[in-house]
Amino acid sequence: MYLTETELKNKILKMLAMFSGWGIMPADWIIIDKFVDKKYLEEMHTSTETHIIIKDYRIPWPVKTGQQVLPPKGSAYLQEYVEYLKKYLEIEMKAVSKKEFYEFLSLSEKVNLDGNTSFLQTSPFYHAKKLKHDLEDARESKAYNKYQTLLKLRDRLVLYALYMKNKEILNELDKLQQERNKKCKKVLAGSAVNELNANGQARLLFNYEIGLPIDIKSYEIIIMQSTNTALLPAMLKAKGIITEMGGALSHASVICREFRIPCLVGVEDALFTFENGDKIEIDSNNNLVRLIKPWSLNYKHNIK
Repeated sequence: MYLTETELKNKILKMLAMFSGWGIMPADWIIIDKFVDKKYLEEMHTSTETHIIIKDYRIPWPVKTGQQVLPPKGSAYLQEYVEYLKKYLEIEMKAVSKKEFYEFLSLSEKVNLDGNTSFLQTSPFYHAKKLKHDLEDARESKAYNKYQTLLKLRDRLVLYALYMKNKEILNELDKLQQERNKKCKKVLAGSAVNELNANGQARLLFNYEIGLPIDIKSYEIIIMQSTNTALLPAMLKAKGIITEMGGALSHASVICREFRIPCLVGVEDALFTFENGDKIEIDSNNNLVRLIKPWSLNYKHNIK
């Protein structure tokens, strides 16, 4: 979800007003799971909620450090908090010690909404460093929605860092990608639906994209959990199809036999193994998908 500049400003301003009414000033709290793109002023999501850390000694009711902050029952604080949740952002607050707060502050930045209003958020560099753990966790837990969100965040971070010419972030993302390229599996097994082979560029499609306009290039090999009739136009453009699920009678199998498209089905963990831009091969003779050349950030020629 991306917000317009007006929407984002309104939500943040309301949050600032609520906290200020509680005696919590902008320097006392940090948004830790999102950041605002300085060029487009768009909100970058890594979760459905906005997680905020607050200095424990600034909260105007008794709290335990390290625990979630909830206003006391029956208080005016709680009424205002609930109203904010209904109208604006889902927020979860956590009380942290002064020491922990300043550790986050070292990886944060001030965002100016206008000449007189600003707030603190964890910086893009913080998110770049955190991506490694988050991606590994999503792969291990087979969390498709979280994984595709993190991949989108990584791509946005690349664009952000290139625009800002931020070598620190680009170096962090480059290290992340090089480590992935070394550790990822190079071959996965599946079941070929015909005798056709193909070399092409991996294009990951997630379930949320079904029904949306999908621009598939003729050199791309689609990788999905499974296919259905809504994806037929995209399938007919692709150089090949790989699905994690399905067998000889699955939708992908039937379509690819009928239209002579190279295809492997039942390729477990394909979405968590390959990434957009990887050069891959469908080897139907041996029922295998091979990683020929992993994609590379290759940004250094763009940054002087």
